[in-house]
Amino acid sequence: MIATVLESAGATVLEAGSPSEAHDRLTDAGPERNVDALVLDWYLRDGSGQRLFDELASLAPDLPSRTVIVTGALLPARGRHPAEQLGVPVLCKPFRPAELLAMITRLVS
Repeated sequence: MIATVLESAGATVLEAGSPSEAHDRLTDAGPERNVDALVLDWYLRDGSGQRLFDELASLAPDLPSRTVIVTGALLPARGRHPAEQLGVPVLCKPFRPAELLAMITRLVS
């Protein structure tokens, strides 16, 4: 659903089915293929979104400022997701396409 929403808004989307595939796609993108924003699910069935986030941030230190974390997990009692402590915006599932587009627009403008 995320790829469809972004593509319908005119974005070029690199999609990955696993953390290792995402890592490879983003590191293979190279300087000629600028990645404007990253939408990352925090809880992945084949690994940790946080671990992938940390790996990618070490390769591209400016990437966290262009990242949106999506999650279906319940927020802790204090109401903050762990990713928010990293300064990364979090979008809780279910969300509306307009919410995702607004968040991405804020990150890339």
